[in-house]
Amino acid sequence: MASHVGGVDDVALKTAEEIARASAGELSKVVLVYTQSSGAATWRVVAETLLPFSMTADPAHRNRPAPVSNLASTELFAKLVEEIVFAQLTHAAMESFASENVARLTAMKLAHDNIEDKLALMTRLEREGRQEEITTELLDIVTGAEAMARPTP
Repeated sequence: MASHVGGVDDVALKTAEEIARASAGELSKVVLVYTQSSGAATWRVVAETLLPFSMTADPAHRNRPAPVSNLASTELFAKLVEEIVFAQLTHAAMESFASENVARLTAMKLAHDNIEDKLALMTRLEREGRQEEITTELLDIVTGAEAMARPTP
């Protein structure tokens, strides 16, 4: 997995190469599974079918003219599928990278909050202890002063 944003493309390229290598052995299906951050401390697992590539046409595009291309349709389609697969792999790697960083930041925030709570508790206990010492010392002084002020029989 990528440890920085610049490594996401490398992860996507290596994954695409492995898929291409595996598909030479008549790979029937590839499902892309990754985590996606969906809030402050929540994640969801996403599973998308990567291959086989869907060939269904959107009914809204049926009346459009065919695109002009200088490549043979099979070569153009192969290149487009390659680019789409790479884009999907890059997207998944980036989502996974982002959700991992959100999880780390959340863990660090919780640890920081825990330390702040413990520090506040220790400070309060120290102040209470010191106040008890001061009160005891004052009582000793007042008791001693009262004892010295009493006439002896």
